[in-house]
Amino acid sequence: MKTFAQKLDFRILVAGEMVQDHGEDNFYSVMGENCAVAAVFDGSGGIGSRKYPKYMDHTGAYMASRAVSGALHDWFHESMEKGSSLARGREAAAQMKEYMLRAIRVMGKYGGETSRIFGTMVKDFPTTAAIAVVRDTEDGTELQCFWAGDSRVYLLDRNGLAQLTEDDLEGKNAMSNLQSDGALTNVVSLDSSFEIHYSRPLRFREAEAYSVFAASDGCFGYVPTPMDFEDLLLGTLEESQSVNTFERKLDENIRSIAGDDYSLAWISFGYGDYPQLKEVLRARRQLLQKDYIQPMVEDSSLELQEQLWTKYRVSYERFMSPAGPAPNRPEAADRQNQSGR
Repeated sequence: MKTFAQKLDFRILVAGEMVQDHGEDNFYSVMGENCAVAAVFDGSGGIGSRKYPKYMDHTGAYMASRAVSGALHDWFHESMEKGSSLARGREAAAQMKEYMLRAIRVMGKYGGETSRIFGTMVKDFPTTAAIAVVRDTEDGTELQCFWAGDSRVYLLDRNGLAQLTEDDLEGKNAMSNLQSDGALTNVVSLDSSFEIHYSRPLRFREAEAYSVFAASDGCFGYVPTPMDFEDLLLGTLEESQSVNTFERKLDENIRSIAGDDYSLAWISFGYGDYPQLKEVLRARRQLLQKDYIQPMVEDSSLELQEQLWTKYRVSYERFMSPAGPAPNRPEAADRQNQSGR
């Protein structure tokens, strides 16, 4: 039986900021003996635009993403130091919230007066969070997601791209939010009323191969359709000859379209090496090009995009219930991953 390290193929991090030293995104990626975490945090600049002179005039959003990233680091390492495995589901979500609130309260305590006066819509130290936790099992791996806001966790395998987290945006899906931004209904902040959602665990046998990544909306929010985002990923994989090249080119390709800070933390399992990953996903890219990308090149109308999205979302939402990925449901409702079976 393979060790957890042997099951993992590679990890990469991609991040960029629109204004140097003022980027409001942050990320966290770590691997332990039997588990790994990939997470991103997008400080909510619109509602977190208060500036704090004691923090070098940085915004609450800037400080929040960093504080919450540090909180996740503390949660992970303190759990490991206690000699126990990471908690799951409701327990893990409650622990994460406790650590995040503690960190943000420290920000609030020492932040002092802000340099501007804002309306009631502004929150203190707001940020999104999208967290993927992968842990070792006897016959494979288990993946569970935790989130608040509209940053996402995705899965990419031979069946294509799948969203695993439900955006905290009222009445929006991955396509409609590209056409008109929705208002966030839930973010981590000093206001303790926020929720850390959690999904049903997905379990993968050792023979199954997949990639999971957390991404802020700067990565996926500036493409015409969700199909184009998958094509960006698969195209970058295809044109790259190594993991290092893939990381560099992915950063370049996202930066070329992004209109916001962006962060992406990626982990791949089960392929063995990078050439095998490319080989497995080559057929998927050919299908995506044939069924979605080329038709949209020939006809760029919104009507066709909507028609193709209706078809595409069946696979894209394959791990989600009609109302989303069943957040905050008891683990008794867990289901097995069906990809590649």
